[in-house]
Amino acid sequence: MLAGGCHNVMYTASQGLSGLSAAAEAESRKLASSGLQETAAGQEYRGAARGANVWDSIISDFRLGNGQRAQVIHHKNIMRTTAHGMNALLGRSSPYIKTIYGEIRERGLPAELVLVPLFESGFKVESKSHMGAVGFWQMTPITARHFGLRVTKYNDERRDVRRSTDAALDLLAYLNKKFDGDWLLTLAAYNCGITRVTNAVKRNKAAGLPTDFWHLNLPRETKNYVPRILALASIMKDSGSYGIRIPNVIDHPVRPERNVITAKAQAKKPDAGRMAVLGSVTYLYSALRSSDAGVSGLASDLLVRVAPEKNEADGLKFASAVSFSNAVAD
Repeated sequence: MLAGGCHNVMYTASQGLSGLSAAAEAESRKLASSGLQETAAGQEYRGAARGANVWDSIISDFRLGNGQRAQVIHHKNIMRTTAHGMNALLGRSSPYIKTIYGEIRERGLPAELVLVPLFESGFKVESKSHMGAVGFWQMTPITARHFGLRVTKYNDERRDVRRSTDAALDLLAYLNKKFDGDWLLTLAAYNCGITRVTNAVKRNKAAGLPTDFWHLNLPRETKNYVPRILALASIMKDSGSYGIRIPNVIDHPVRPERNVITAKAQAKKPDAGRMAVLGSVTYLYSALRSSDAGVSGLASDLLVRVAPEKNEADGLKFASAVSFSNAVAD
């Protein structure tokens, strides 16, 4: 069964921060308790913007609608009471959102898909569910490998933002094709699996009932999952009325490809551990110069970026990168 986010802890509309996954809610509470809900990792907000905001483009590109549907309004009202948590999670997305949206826009997919990682993981690459789903997009090992990601002891590409986004969008595009372009059914299948949604459609068709998302008999988690994405998209179009702060994301460093080195350096066969640390320093230097985010949110994926790709890699070479990353995180 192919699915991305179907392995999160079950939640209800009255639980937590408008029913985020366990991983996303934990991240929201952590940020809020750290006093980051207002400035979220040091990002500026609209009103103090310098030029165009990536989020303005994203919001103007929202196209799935349904903002006035009863189920969506219900979740909009819940989110109004948990705006501080949503603000924290939206701020947490700032170092990554331009990359994610760029991939979505390039494929011509709905901009609402940028919100999927918020409800899946709270934009936390280290997130892991009790069912083994990992990363921003909460993909299981089987699904991840099926869509081309490497999942090994030393290199789990589900934690690589760019590559996992690529794989997740491949999965979403595949599901959308299966459901004849219906994005609500696509999101439902991403959450609970293509088999459950397909069977629900077949049952309704056999009974002469409508086969759209709103009329299907699906798990409670999925019945809430899709309206929540639509609700947040709708709220962001009128953020001031709901206490939602739209982060100002002007520019941030483009994540370099893993282990990209020059032909000359390749010929010299440099020490892997030394290159890992050098790559980390270069990455952070570039990030800190071109982003307002500071080290918060930037060091979290260092270990993923420099992890050895082969099982036989010498652990001592990696130790220096681990020590460096820990120092930065502290």
